[in-house]
Amino acid sequence: MMITGSTIPAIGRRAAARGARRGFTVIEMLVAVSIIIIVTALVIPAIGSLMRSANFSAAVNTVSAALANARALAVQNGRETGVAFLFDVRTQVTTVVVLELDQNRATLASEGRPGEHTYCAAMHPATGEVPIELPPGIGVYGLPSVPVRPRLASGLANPEWTQGINRAIGGVPETAHWYTGNVVRPLTTGGAEPEENTWVLPFNDGRLFTEAPESGDSDYDSTVRPDDRIGRNPWEAIRGGGAAATSAQLAVRHANSFCIVFGATGGIVTAPIVGGAPCLNMYIEWTSAPIDPQATGADPEPYDEPAVFDPEVRSTSGPSHYAPNPEVVLRSVSQLAIVDMVALASETGVRRPWAVRAVNTGITGPRVRAPIPAWVTESDEQIRKISRWVELNGELLTFNRYSGSVVRRGAQ
Repeated sequence: MMITGSTIPAIGRRAAARGARRGFTVIEMLVAVSIIIIVTALVIPAIGSLMRSANFSAAVNTVSAALANARALAVQNGRETGVAFLFDVRTQVTTVVVLELDQNRATLASEGRPGEHTYCAAMHPATGEVPIELPPGIGVYGLPSVPVRPRLASGLANPEWTQGINRAIGGVPETAHWYTGNVVRPLTTGGAEPEENTWVLPFNDGRLFTEAPESGDSDYDSTVRPDDRIGRNPWEAIRGGGAAATSAQLAVRHANSFCIVFGATGGIVTAPIVGGAPCLNMYIEWTSAPIDPQATGADPEPYDEPAVFDPEVRSTSGPSHYAPNPEVVLRSVSQLAIVDMVALASETGVRRPWAVRAVNTGITGPRVRAPIPAWVTESDEQIRKISRWVELNGELLTFNRYSGSVVRRGAQ
C-alpha cells in the first residue's frame, strides 16, 4: 500500500484511539487491585499449609531414617543403640539424637534414703552421628513402655514405680522421678489400678521447671508477652550459687525425655542390661561437655563426672565461666507419634501443649512431685484431650518387639 501524506494523520488517529482503549479507569484499577488482594488472601494460607505439610513429611522421613540407622548400628556393633528426642522450649524445635549404651557401666544415681538407690545406664552419642533438628512446628510424642507411676489403694504413689534418678541436693532428698507430674489420675477411683498412660513430650529443658524471669533478671525480655513467657535459665542460677542454685539444681534434675532402644538382635529393648541387671533408667552422658573456657592444654577435660548423672555441675574456675550440662534422664517408649504442633494447638484449643501437666492434688513432697512453675497449666482434662488428639492425628510409629521393624500409621 502506498502511504501518502493524507494517510499519515489517519494512521496516527487510529493508533491514538487504540492507545486510549488500552488505558484503565480508576474503577478498573480498584477492581484489579481488589482481585489481587483476594487471590493473595486465598493463596497465602494454601502456601503455608503446603510448607507445613512438606515440613511434616520431612520430619517423618528424618525420624524413620534415624531409627533405621540406630537399629543397624545396634546389630552391627552388638550394643544397645537408641534414638532420643530433645525439645528446646525457647525455639520449640525437636532434636533427634542417636545414642549408644555404655555396656560396662551403670551409675548409682541416688543418694537418698537407704534401699532406694537407683542404677542408671549411661548412654553416649553414637560415634560419627550428629544431632538432627526437625523443622520448626513439628513435635514428637512418646507412649511409655511401662506405666509411669501406679498408685497404691491408699492414694500414695507406689515406691516400686516412683524410683527414678534421685539425689539429695541442699538437704532436699530424692528429687527427680521420671515424668513426675505428667501422668493423669485414673478416671475410676479405688483399688490400685495404674494411672492412665498418656502420650508425653520430651521435658528435657530445665526451663520447664523454673519460674518465668522477672524484670531485672538477666534473661528477662520485655518484648515477650506475659502469656508467652517461659522459665528462666536454671544454669544461670547454678552458676551464681547460693540459695537460688538449690532450686535450679532441682529443676535440671527433673529434666527428662524418652528414647527407642534397639538390642543387638535388632529387637526393641525396654530395660538395657548393664552388669547383668536390667536398668529401667538411662541418661545421656555428654562426655565432651561442658568444657571450662579457661582450661589449658590441647585436650581439656570436661568438668563434669563422665560416669555420673550430674546435670547441675558448674565450672570451678569461677561464676563467670560455666556451660549448661545437658544430661537428661531417659526411659524407653513403645510408640512414637510425630505431630503438627500448630494443628494440635488449633484443634484442641491448647495454645502451648508443652506447657501443660497433670494435676497432682494431694500428692506432696519432693519424692513424688516435680516443680510446677506458675506459668505452667495443671489440667488432667487438657492432658487427656492432647493425648486423644495425638492418638488420632499423629503419624504413629510402632515397633515389632522382636524384629524391631517399624509399623507406620499415617496421620489421619
